[in-house]
Amino acid sequence: MPYRHFHYKLLGGRKVAHPAESVMHVRYSAARRQVRLPAPTTIMSNEYDDSIWELVPPGPREPDPELAGRAAEFADGAEAVLDLGCGDGLYLPALASGGATVFGADRSELALERAAAVAPRADLREVAGNERLPIDDNRVDRVWCCDTLEHVVDTQTVLSEARRVLKPGGSLLVVTPDHPLLLRLKLVAAAGWNAHFDPFSPHLRFYTARSLRDALDTCGFDEVVVERSRGALIALAERLPATA
Repeated sequence: MPYRHFHYKLLGGRKVAHPAESVMHVRYSAARRQVRLPAPTTIMSNEYDDSIWELVPPGPREPDPELAGRAAEFADGAEAVLDLGCGDGLYLPALASGGATVFGADRSELALERAAAVAPRADLREVAGNERLPIDDNRVDRVWCCDTLEHVVDTQTVLSEARRVLKPGGSLLVVTPDHPLLLRLKLVAAAGWNAHFDPFSPHLRFYTARSLRDALDTCGFDEVVVERSRGALIALAERLPATA
C-alpha cells in the first residue's frame, strides 16, 4: 500500500486508517472549529499537541506491519531504546519485543496517557516546550523516531537531543514523508501545492533525501544512509565513539 502521510483530516466524519502512522486523518481547518487552540507563542506549548490528540479517537490501533517489523529488528540486541515522539505508543510493543528497556518521549500528556495503556512497562517521559529530553546522556542504544520530525519546531534541538541520549556506537532511525522531485513537479502541475502544504496542517517540515541527510550530518551523526520506501524516507544514522 502506498505511503500516504496524514494531515489529521476529518473526511465527512469517516475514519481513515493510515498505513504508517495509523492515526485518523483530521483536516486541520475543521479541527480548529472543534477545539480551541492555544494562542501562538515563541515556543509552541504542549497544549497545542494535546489539542491535536484530542481529535484522534482513543482506542487500540494497528501499526503498519512493515514498520513494526523494522522497529523490532532495529531494537533487537539493545539494552535500552527510546521512541522519540512516541505518540500513543503505536510502536512501543514492537520496540520492546526483544526485551529492551523502552522509553517513550512525547510533548503531549494526553498521548502519553494512551501510550501507558498500550505499553504499561514503558518508561514514558513528557517533553517540555523547549524540546529537551528528560533523559540522561548516553542512556540508550537506539533511538526510533517515526513520523515525528516533520512536526517539530526546532529540528536542530530535537536531533541534537537524540544524539545526546544515545550511547557512543548507538543508532538513530528516522521515518518521515518523502518529497522527491517528481512529487514536487506533480504538485505544481496539478495545482495541488496549496492543499499539500496546508498552512493549518501540523506538518511543519518537508524533507527530501538530501535535506534529511544534511540535517543529520549537521547535528553530528555519522554513517548516514537514507532510503525511500512507499513514499517515506527512512534514515539510519550512527553516533560513532570518539576517536583519540
